[in-house]
Amino acid sequence: KSCSTDNLPDKQRFPKLNVFEVTELVTYGLNPTIVAHAFQNTGGTATHLEPQEYHEKLLEDNTVVIDVRNQYESDIGHFDPIEASKNENINIAGGAQMLNPKMRKSTEFPVWLDKPETKAQLKGKQVLMYCTGGVRCERASALLRHKMQTEEDVKDLDIKGVYQLQGGIDKYFKAFPNGGCWKGKNYTFDKRFAHAPINKTGNKTETSENDGLKDSLSPISKCASCSKPEDKYRGKFRCPTC
Repeated sequence: KSCSTDNLPDKQRFPKLNVFEVTELVTYGLNPTIVAHAFQNTGGTATHLEPQEYHEKLLEDNTVVIDVRNQYESDIGHFDPIEASKNENINIAGGAQMLNPKMRKSTEFPVWLDKPETKAQLKGKQVLMYCTGGVRCERASALLRHKMQTEEDVKDLDIKGVYQLQGGIDKYFKAFPNGGCWKGKNYTFDKRFAHAPINKTGNKTETSENDGLKDSLSPISKCASCSKPEDKYRGKFRCPTC
């Protein structure tokens, strides 16, 4: 199978693959008994949807879409069906409501999921999840499905289904080179740092020896220090204003 790093120049790839044995693939800090039950014994993960199917779900009403990445990743780009429908002249009745847990680390997700305000937002909805490549969705969706089967207050929410994006954001970009329901860029952990849909207006990416990738797609995020538009994350890198 292809992956998001296929056809990348060598200077943008990871130089090697390291494999480690870990207790949790995505660290939630849960009791080991709960982890075993949630991720092995209660029906598994969400229904996996290919990009086209996921896109159609994003355009449906009575739907929420959860970004299970960290806040700094979501800041520079995320799904926003309602806003995208305006920009791309897509005629939709409603579209999925974006829910952002605003996590700094993965252990904050179970806490967010247990909040009364979160449960109120999930009540009676079909739930979509997405992440960079699909790994975090595997754990996040399994945890929610576990709660739907074992916790009475979550059972009472009458959630209409849990779905996740097969192959993650990168695969969606390949299916929708104009961006579809995406707004901004996708943060990556290799030396691309971030990338946008191929056909997005002004998105001509080139390699620079000094600061990695340059493009002319306007940032949707702001520098945390000076509040000027900025979307680059680099070691020892400051925005032009700072």
